Amino acid sequence: MRRAPLQLDLVAPPRRSRWLGYLVLAGSLLVANEMFMRMREAQDQVARLDAVQGLLGEARPTRALSRERLEEQMKEAQAVLRQLSLPWAQLVESLESAAMPDVAVLQVQPDAQQRPDQVRRGEVHPEPEREDELIRQGPGE
Repeated sequence: MRRAPLQLDLVAPPRRSRWLGYLVLAGSLLVANEMFMRMREAQDQVARLDAVQGLLGEARPTRALSRERLEEQMKEAQAVLRQLSLPWAQLVESLESAAMPDVAVLQVQPDAQQRPDQVRRGEVHPEPEREDELIRQGPGE
């Protein structure tokens, strides 16, 4: 099977005039400017209304939350405050002072509900001579 030879047209097509592109650009700039001016006027009007309401002492209407949702938010806020009020400096200092060379603390998660002096996870590294003995014995011996 023989394919037809490929014919390339190396002559660039003539360019169209640019005035249409410039016209579209100018129109879009005018529209953007008008939108910006309207936004600025709206912001100024909102600021004026807020100032008038502040002078008159009118309170803004507040959103009504359900009692359950309000209680849930209060519980979440109290939990965050309990967590932030933990004595972190004392906890870290006591862990550092109680450190032993063969124990590595992997994770500290104090529970704000209970006592914050409990460490949840740790890892004990065997002594080097004991480690060799354990390797020689193999698992389960």
